[in-house]
Amino acid sequence: MYFKNTLALAALPALASAAYTTEYLTGSSNNTIQVLVEGEGPSLLVWPSYARDSIEDFHEFSTALAEAGYQVLRPQPRGMGESTGPIKTTWDELGADVASVIDTFGNGKAVVLGHAAGQRVTKHMAATFPEKVPAIVLACINTGINTNATIAATATIASNYSNPVEERLAALELGYFAPGHNASVWLSGWFPEAVGSVSGTGVSTLGGNNTQILDVIAKLDPWRTEDQWNYTTGLAGDRSTVVFVEDASHALFPENLQGLLDVLLPWLKTQTSGWL
Repeated sequence: MYFKNTLALAALPALASAAYTTEYLTGSSNNTIQVLVEGEGPSLLVWPSYARDSIEDFHEFSTALAEAGYQVLRPQPRGMGESTGPIKTTWDELGADVASVIDTFGNGKAVVLGHAAGQRVTKHMAATFPEKVPAIVLACINTGINTNATIAATATIASNYSNPVEERLAALELGYFAPGHNASVWLSGWFPEAVGSVSGTGVSTLGGNNTQILDVIAKLDPWRTEDQWNYTTGLAGDRSTVVFVEDASHALFPENLQGLLDVLLPWLKTQTSGWL
């Protein structure tokens, strides 16, 4: 079930002409799914990283994609923004939620971008709904292989509002932001209470057998060390295109947006050619 509420404008000084609308769907658990929709053209759906929503972190990115001729879909995870729970769900229910967004706003097809831990939903969608999600973007993913425990701890430290600001900021500077970037922009925007468990069998593969993959590696990302840079090509061969963004760490989007756009847009044009 789809219904529409008020219009929200994305007031961005550099790209002030673009705007997003806020839409609402009824999900698989009778939950409300808030979706930010911006632009016209082939659809790119964004799924955010651990404990973060896809609102503030992706405003400038979404506007840039819209101006490049794409429609950006930003469904909010359960418990974030105006999306409701239950937080504890199944992969089938979560997948059905995202599929309904693609069907309702994307004409049944979308490239799905997962930022960091958002890769799990991204890979699930490509494997479960290959006709809806023929291509995915894995941005700053952690492979789960030999992850540094100190780096891994920065996620829970930074997302815990009860920790001192200085401690949270230090965690962001260590695990998320490259030197010279303003890590304080991520002191807000965390929803640790909305991180629930997903039961059922998750997807361990990189999508389906024919899924095209753009593997975006930030050169200064401590969650993905150089010995893991060939991870996706080792599993998916030439279905995976590996690209690098300089002067960026795990947060990526607020650090070097232009660098990301430079590697994303040519690949995205190839993948979506002929969609509309």
